[in-house]
Amino acid sequence: MTNNDLARRFLHTNLNCTDTAAAAEFYADALGLSCRMRTEAQPGPGTLFGMDQTIHNDAWFLYDDRGPRRICAIELLDWYDPVVYGEVYPDLDHVGLHRLGFVVTSTTDAERALVAAGATIRSHRVGPAVLQPDSTRVLIAEDPNGIGIEVIEVPTHDTDPRSSRITATCSDLERSVQFYRAIGFNEVERVDTTAADIDAAAVAPEQPVIAVKMQLPDHDYALVLLGWPQGDAHGQAYQEANHRGLFRMALSVDTITAARAEMDPSIIGAADEPIWCEMPGTPLGGLFVQFLKDPDGVTVELVERARSEFKAAGE
Repeated sequence: MTNNDLARRFLHTNLNCTDTAAAAEFYADALGLSCRMRTEAQPGPGTLFGMDQTIHNDAWFLYDDRGPRRICAIELLDWYDPVVYGEVYPDLDHVGLHRLGFVVTSTTDAERALVAAGATIRSHRVGPAVLQPDSTRVLIAEDPNGIGIEVIEVPTHDTDPRSSRITATCSDLERSVQFYRAIGFNEVERVDTTAADIDAAAVAPEQPVIAVKMQLPDHDYALVLLGWPQGDAHGQAYQEANHRGLFRMALSVDTITAARAEMDPSIIGAADEPIWCEMPGTPLGGLFVQFLKDPDGVTVELVERARSEFKAAGE
């Protein structure tokens, strides 16, 4: 049963990088994404991100051809002070957000564009992608910042390319599924597979993996959770908001107060007061947000935006 007070759709996934303009150019050339909204770079309080200092950053929001209020954007965040630091997760069995998924009609054409834009190709695999039974090939690449890109070939797909999912590794799969259900996700499907099916270049290809597809009620964008039943998952998610890589996911709720009232604090944790987030230079001006941590420390951002502001698929 759907609870309308909980999270309803993805807004964006946050990618921290060292050169926002270069990253935007890469995703435009490689995957056809375009910047439709950008904040002005202004200093502000770091309390929004749990930092006891003044911060200075700006965000570029990238969309596929469907545009804003329809899809999950990529929020490229460029940090001027403090600067972006660190390296992305070295292995797929490290807990945290790993890669962005896109559906295309041809991985051959996609590979050509990715390589020309500066991507590194990790692996190819013939056969359906995990949790995408209508697909025929899978290409795994890395962008110039080392962020994983999963390109899924669906020959019957009617346009190129489209954002489709984000993948995360969990230390305790069932605990993570419980958390995401508690904030509004539904479990759509799960499969038993291997690391080789997730990435043909996996160091230990025979490792068993359980993959679970989670979706929000108003969106077809998916969160894919990976569990490692032999206990191979290790590490912790990025803890600092300016760490290089995929740091957080932003989800919309009608009101944060109503959403948190419906979330079990024994699963989600204690509620803090919503924070006003300035978005200078954008039509929004600002929004109320609240940050949660999933069981592995991945940051989930609740953003107060009414359902009436969004468009359904096909509109």
